[in-house]
Amino acid sequence: MSKKSTEADAAYAFDTQAGPVYRSVKLTEEQAEALAGGRERPHVIDILVWPYTETADQRPELRAYYALNLPQAVARAVEIEIRLREQGLKALLVAVRPADAGVTELFFRAFEALEPGMPDPVPESLLAGPGMCASTDTKVPVDVKD
Repeated sequence: MSKKSTEADAAYAFDTQAGPVYRSVKLTEEQAEALAGGRERPHVIDILVWPYTETADQRPELRAYYALNLPQAVARAVEIEIRLREQGLKALLVAVRPADAGVTELFFRAFEALEPGMPDPVPESLLAGPGMCASTDTKVPVDVKD
């Protein structure tokens, strides 16, 4: 923001649709593009997890999950925290941060090492009747091809 900013350049408002109070700051086109430029780079999601209490001598751990871009990181962070809590673990999102080149390289090396052990896809026929979409119980036309 320029040194000649006015009170109108920054303000607080209430979003009547989403609900929260937010701060609005007027930017130049160049400033906006610079801020938006980082959203497509990989990000790391840091979540604190306390292990199951039944397990002896367990300590909290910091888990770093990898995401391919900022929108994916934000969505995955919420999903991961909810899924961990559903498993009975105390989980707290503590950060979403850009991943550096070293973290990205390690992620892809780990992915390549773990990929052979990933389970094969489960045929839909084992999950629902023929022609049924397992997630919505909606009839799928017979002529639809994947």
